[in-house]
Amino acid sequence: MNKLEGYFVDYNKELEKVRRHLRIAYTKLLMARRMVQDKRLRKNMLFASALIGSVMTTPEVMSAIYFKSSLSEVKKARKKLSKLAKHRDMDEVRRGLIQEVIKVLEDAEKCDYNMLTKKIMDAEGLLSHLSTLEEGIF
Repeated sequence: MNKLEGYFVDYNKELEKVRRHLRIAYTKLLMARRMVQDKRLRKNMLFASALIGSVMTTPEVMSAIYFKSSLSEVKKARKKLSKLAKHRDMDEVRRGLIQEVIKVLEDAEKCDYNMLTKKIMDAEGLLSHLSTLEEGIF
């Protein structure tokens, strides 16, 4: 643990929070994809939408909502990583890896489904490497 401005920072705990945000983002992307591609789910949702009389429950709208929510999770992860990278007690190797993850997650808002999925997986791989550094296994 390092101390910065009166606060103790457990880097492993913070990295786990970032990984959790990325896992949630990935799961939401899978849901968004499923709502558009699964014919049975689409049919059921369209039927329910017709019964309710709401456009908000169509598969396309729900898929867009899940995609947007996934982007929000990526932004949260990126913000947490930015704060973590600013801690002055962090060594340069870890800071460099964190900045690399931040760079991977940049421009997520401009990505389509496939590119965002790839960015999340790449970031997860880098965070896994960073975790091994934190554990001293590297």
